Amino acid sequence: MRHLTIVRKKKFVACGMKVYVYLETRVDEDIVLDDIPCKKIDFLKNGKSITFDIPKQAINVFVVYDKFFPTKYNCKFLIPEGTEDVILFTTPRYGLLNGNPFELYR
Repeated sequence: MRHLTIVRKKKFVACGMKVYVYLETRVDEDIVLDDIPCKKIDFLKNGKSITFDIPKQAINVFVVYDKFFPTKYNCKFLIPEGTEDVILFTTPRYGLLNGNPFELYR
């Protein structure tokens, strides 16, 4: 097992919104995003971070930024196979017509 840390950079845009983190799973799915079964890991507030275990094989991680329309308002990041710990950063972009979309990057 290795660790994945997701850091939400503090910004004024969407500062009151929680974002929800989902991880690809084979069992006990909570939701299907982009035809991938996923399990909810936790939520992320402005300026906070979370760390959790992920397997060594390649896996998708999703950040959902609208809990009422998760299949439409989400971003996906594929974490490649490996043994090293991974740190991802997420931050919202200003865009009211798109729900202030979040992006994931290294």
